[in-house]
Amino acid sequence: MSTTAALGLRKPPRFVIDDKGHKVEAILDIETFQELMSILEDLNDNRLIDETLGEETLPWEEVQESLRREGKL
Repeated sequence: MSTTAALGLRKPPRFVIDDKGHKVEAILDIETFQELMSILEDLNDNRLIDETLGEETLPWEEVQESLRREGKL
């Protein structure tokens, strides 16, 4: 199975190659790019959640009141 099919890409990426034949850039169709960005955002969100597990939390009402006192809400 090709990498394109394994990753579920609509179209295979195209590559820009330097004068030594090394791949230096990849060109993706916009749908694939947007899907990859969405996956990266989800992974980052999950990382942030993992980092905050076990930390003290505050009720939303307390946060709102604090923001109101500071003039930020």
